[in-house]
Amino acid sequence: MGNCPDTEFWIAKAEEDARAVDLLSATDAAGFAATIAFHCQQAAEKYLKGCLVYAGIEFPKTHDFERLLTLCARVSREFEKLQPQTDRLQPFAVAARYTLVVPQESEVEQAVQDMKRVRAFCRGVLGLTER
Repeated sequence: MGNCPDTEFWIAKAEEDARAVDLLSATDAAGFAATIAFHCQQAAEKYLKGCLVYAGIEFPKTHDFERLLTLCARVSREFEKLQPQTDRLQPFAVAARYTLVVPQESEVEQAVQDMKRVRAFCRGVLGLTER
């Protein structure tokens, strides 16, 4: 991705999405279900992109987790373990923003857990401590 921001940029943006999830979940999870799910997807995507930038791997402008995980596998095959999480988060890239479908409470709870799993894994790869 030409002129790609650095790792710190991607992780800061991912953390911003993760904080939004925390705040919205604490205030009115049911009222913000689609927004929470969207920000879970966005955070996970940005964490993966941060790992790619850190490893010096260019990536296309994409929201496709399959493509991102394929690229991340160049860093470590361990990224493949995130496929169940990214498979569940993938629909929220577009559906949560551009359809009238509202995720069920259980789907939102799973999205939050999936995002946290991707976050923890990527922060570990990057050698970052937990906040």
